[in-house]
Amino acid sequence: MNKKLKVGDYFGLNLADGSFIIGRLIFDPTQKAVQEDGHHNFTFVQDCYLIQVYKGIHKEFDEKKLSSLETLIPGLYIYKSAFYKKLYKPNWQYLGHKKINLDEVDFPMVISNAEKYYFQYGEINIPIAMEEDLDIRRTTHTTQSQVIIMALHYMERDDIIRKDYFMPKTFLEKADVRFAEEQLQNRIFNMTGINLTKSYHELALEHGFDLSRFYK
Repeated sequence: MNKKLKVGDYFGLNLADGSFIIGRLIFDPTQKAVQEDGHHNFTFVQDCYLIQVYKGIHKEFDEKKLSSLETLIPGLYIYKSAFYKKLYKPNWQYLGHKKINLDEVDFPMVISNAEKYYFQYGEINIPIAMEEDLDIRRTTHTTQSQVIIMALHYMERDDIIRKDYFMPKTFLEKADVRFAEEQLQNRIFNMTGINLTKSYHELALEHGFDLSRFYK
């Protein structure tokens, strides 16, 4: 597959039996608008795409059904090289394109440590009083095989994960607050005041960041 993905593109990650899992490129940290803005939160993911992964294992796909896909993993960083470098044996297919709905864009929620601890969510940075037993750290950067493993795991299909794939001891529960145990989530949200009933787009606006500037 030689095609370069663009923001809004849907793709299929192929499984051994010819079926595939559907993902979508929702944000590219190296796109011109992001680079010109120069926000440091995206510095550490310059070699990644932000993708969404959807529920379901598909044998074929009708582009007309893109709107009916149900999100499984709302935002996950994957190495760009996983799509293009032969070393990583990229095995994917282009499925279609649809304009991004800003209210559907979501980023990993992570805890970063740069002298102080911060709750980091896209462009949002909120300092927190870190507790020693707060067992969650910065987000995971993945490869295609790791995305497949995570998708199958969260669809409760560990039984069809290839035996030669490395199975992690933990999945996103230790790398993304959105997947952490509810008790841990509540502690972090109480510290930050984040209102999860709002989309990332709405929350970013409240913190002075307009996501739409990256999608013009």
